[in-house]
Amino acid sequence: MRADQHLVQLLLPLYDNEGHDFPRAQFDRVAKELTERFGWWHEYRTELERRFAQDRIVVRAQSVTLL
Repeated sequence: MRADQHLVQLLLPLYDNEGHDFPRAQFDRVAKELTERFGWWHEYRTELERRFAQDRIVVRAQSVTLL
């Protein structure tokens, strides 16, 4: 029996092709879009941040197969 799980991770560039920083608003927009679509991540992450007294807890995902 296979047990498939997911580990989600987004690696976004900090700079454009000319070496200019992307504005913070670009990253805020991605965070907002992900939260709107997958809100449970945000809620659970917020709970973990509170529980562990952290400014930010990293949440990421990718497909994995347990062997």
